[in-house]
Amino acid sequence: MGADSPTTLTHTPAKSLATTLRDYAVRYRVDVHCPRCDHEAPLNLMRWAQLVGWSTPLETLRHTLRCEKCGNNIGIELRMSERELTSTVTPQVPGY
Repeated sequence: MGADSPTTLTHTPAKSLATTLRDYAVRYRVDVHCPRCDHEAPLNLMRWAQLVGWSTPLETLRHTLRCEKCGNNIGIELRMSERELTSTVTPQVPGY
């Protein structure tokens, strides 16, 4: 999976349901996409981890999200793409 081909999390297989915020925080950029108005914005994983914990499954978090532009909360998608590491600084994620 390259930077040009993001993965979309909508209805995921059981394997992906166990994927936590911790699993994605260091390696991936996660964007939230609204299918109603086509708005897309980055998801601040560090902030969400402070609110719900690092072990929260990404799928669980997806069900709590709402589009900041139109207010829609149905069919929200999470799109993951690998981060391009441009520095030697790694986010402080517990367990890494």
